[in-house]
Amino acid sequence: MSILKVRDFNSIINLVSENKRKGLKVGLICGCFDVLHIGHVRLFKFAKSKVDILTLGLDSDAAIRKSKGENRPIHSQDMRMELISHLELVDYVFPLNYQGEFGDDSSYIFWEDILGGIKPSAIITSTLADKYANSKREIAQKFNIEFIPFKEQYDVSTTAIEKMYVNGFLNIKMNYKWKNIKNY
Repeated sequence: MSILKVRDFNSIINLVSENKRKGLKVGLICGCFDVLHIGHVRLFKFAKSKVDILTLGLDSDAAIRKSKGENRPIHSQDMRMELISHLELVDYVFPLNYQGEFGDDSSYIFWEDILGGIKPSAIITSTLADKYANSKREIAQKFNIEFIPFKEQYDVSTTAIEKMYVNGFLNIKMNYKWKNIKNY
């Protein structure tokens, strides 16, 4: 694990503040990123093209379980942080400790605390894959934080991958086309 990339919330607050003082644009993405797939990588690549420092907050196991069901997360928060810490596109990763269900009033307050504490330059999210994108946009506006929407559609999701394992590979057709790879 890249120890220097994995931080706690208070360290992230200090790092973001320090980098913004240096004139760097700091972006924040939050989510579960349970089974990393090409859609996540494209989101990170897009985000990194818009900011100097890319920070990821990873949802707690309890919040994912409440949001996605008892079979999730597939990978623990610690495993997800370790995996993300090895990606060159990501500068910092930290655990989100929210234990509730997303979409209720307490999650809105949690998001206000996160954005109000960290004060990133921008928040980036997939407006097609993140069902809370509109709430994130509203809170970003409240704190005068730039909201950068990622609008690319991709043919894969963690839910689809999970269904492949549960229902068998033959029941799910993934229409991913390999680009720039011949004779694969």
